[in-house]
Parts: sequence; C-alpha cells; structure tokens
Amino acid sequence: VHAGKDVPTTRAAIEAGLADLPFPGVARKLVIRPGRPDKVLCAEARSQNAQLLVAGALEKEGVLADLVGSTARRLARHAPCSVLLLPHPKMTGTAFERILAHVAYDEASREMLSYCACFCHAYGVKQLRVVSEFTSIRTDVGLAGDSSFSAETSAREWRNAELSNLMGFLETVPLQPISVVADCLEAREGGGVVGYAQRQGSDLLTIPAPRTPFAFLERFFSNSAEIVLQRLP
Repeated sequence: VHAGKDVPTTRAAIEAGLADLPFPGVARKLVIRPGRPDKVLCAEARSQNAQLLVAGALEKEGVLADLVGSTARRLARHAPCSVLLLPHPKMTGTAFERILAHVAYDEASREMLSYCACFCHAYGVKQLRVVSEFTSIRTDVGLAGDSSFSAETSAREWRNAELSNLMGFLETVPLQPISVVADCLEAREGGGVVGYAQRQGSDLLTIPAPRTPFAFLERFFSNSAEIVLQRLP
C-alpha cells in the first residue's frame, strides 16, 4: 500500500522495486490511495480484514517528531490489527533472533505471547525473553494474591514476588517447546523495557496495545505502549 497520487511514474517505480523482492508463489497487489499515510494504511487494513500491518518507522520525520515518526505512532494507535514497525528495514529482510515480550497480566498479553510463539516457530528461534514491570509502592501483588507487603519490604522480596506472578502467568500460555527466560523490572509502565531491550540486544520488542485507540489525553499519561513508542527508535 502506498499513500499518494496514483500516477504512472509512481506505480512503475514501486512495481520495479517489488519485482526484486523474493516472494516466490505469493500473489501481490499494489494499492495506491491518496491521503495521509496512516489513514490510508488503516483503511486498507480494515477493508482487507488484515491480521498484521507491516510498516517502516522513520526515527525522525521532522523537527517536531519524536524518536519514532508520527506516522508510525499513529499506526500503532489506530490500526485495526497488530502492527509490526521496522525502524531499520532492509531489502534482504530482517531475521528476528532475540525476541523480547513485555507483558501485563491480561488477555491481550496472552494473545501477544501466542503471536510471539508464531514468530519464534517461523524464524527457528528457540528462546523467548519475557519481562514485566512493577513498582514497590504497589499495594497488590497481582496473581500471587499476597497483599501483606509493606513499604519497607526489600527490593529483592518485591522482585521475587513479581517474578512468581510472572511465572504463574506464563503457565497459562502454551509456549512449548520454546524456552522462556523471565525477568522483572522495577520501573513504571514502559519506562524500563526500552533500556532493557537495548541492553539485551533485542531485535524485536513486542508489547500489547490497549483494546481501544488512544484518546488524545492518554498520550500524555502513563501508558506502556505510548511510552515505548516515544522512546524506542
């Protein structure tokens, strides 16, 4: 899908580029529509009942853009399906080898982990790294159901409790035979996973987005998906 005027020179240039891509036996259709790129792509994904929307993500689209360009952020906010953003797309393709999944303890995370398992099988990845974030000022400890921790509880105890929650959650998701490495980060939503992904050398970070599109004000408050979109190039 290309957003722009459908003129012969544009169509010919895109068709020439597509002809060089290794898609043996796969039917291909070029769609060119005028309009803002994110709106064109989301409309086409909706009309085709797409399961996955793949797009490049410029690190900067202009002086006022954040690290991830505004078009990519709008796609992640409003697409009717899952979105794969590629900040550094290559003509030879991207082989995902170090996949990191950021989870909350909800159904969206379960579905996302199933998606991750499909990626792992497709790319022959044997290990999936899964992380959750927590803060020691929480008054509940999630799945463990133990609310007896006080503010003075050591960071190690908090982390162990959260790790227990995460392991319990992972038991509800069929990921075998993939080996899972679980870790917990003491950080606010989305605030720690970006640095963690960079330290681990991850080449794919997955994160569940809210079920409904971001409202305008939600972009200025704590939301893990929005924080990642703002910080991860």
